[in-house]
Amino acid sequence: MTINERVKVIRKSKQINMTLEKFGERIGLKKNSVSQIETGTNALSEQNIKAICREFNVNEDWLRNGTGDPFNEPTDGVEALLEEMKRETSDEFYRAILELARTYQQLSDSSRETLREFGRKYLANMNRCDTEQTKTPIPFRLISYYYKNASAGTGKLIIDNVPEDDIEIPDIPEYRNVSYAIGVNGDSMEPTYQDGDILLVEATQEIRIGEIGIFQVDGEAYVKKLGETELISLNQEYANIPLDESARTMGRVIDKLNV
Repeated sequence: MTINERVKVIRKSKQINMTLEKFGERIGLKKNSVSQIETGTNALSEQNIKAICREFNVNEDWLRNGTGDPFNEPTDGVEALLEEMKRETSDEFYRAILELARTYQQLSDSSRETLREFGRKYLANMNRCDTEQTKTPIPFRLISYYYKNASAGTGKLIIDNVPEDDIEIPDIPEYRNVSYAIGVNGDSMEPTYQDGDILLVEATQEIRIGEIGIFQVDGEAYVKKLGETELISLNQEYANIPLDESARTMGRVIDKLNV
């Protein structure tokens, strides 16, 4: 049995018997995070292990290695916590915790629960902050941007084919073939593309029937879906554009840039 499987055993044990959501609340995790731990998708952090053992009086040796009994002998939770603090912290910190513990013992049951709930929410917030700080930043790269030069309407002339600006896009595998960005002008491709959207385009003349691309007909550029003999508008209020000898493909639309 793995350590992840032992977490599930603890959660579903007769002593605990909690839902994923309730169990996660006690240790500062979301329901999905607990599920991913139990299935082995995610590993347990040291903080997770300490929280499980502290909150549910779990034998840490058993949780880590399967050694001994799953649960420790029943003890006063405050005394157990103080003993751990005494072993692992400075004298000054221990004395501060001891004073807090004495105050805690003088509280009513409802006040104790309020304090515990505050602690659980604080721990959950700290876990979220740690997760956000450890996320790997996504790199970006620059591509040429033609502002509102792809017509989703009656046509838009590209003058000299010179980009008006550069724009940053995420440097991710899905965008590996993106060559340039172009702005949508008009609403003939609604609801898929709106006026002002920024399209990420792969510069290619090879595009399949049914794909959306950037096309030039009689010197005017369009964003349309390629048909057998015409360029198709998704908005039925607009007529399709017949293909003729002047038509050429300028690229395949890969995605819409979220800004």
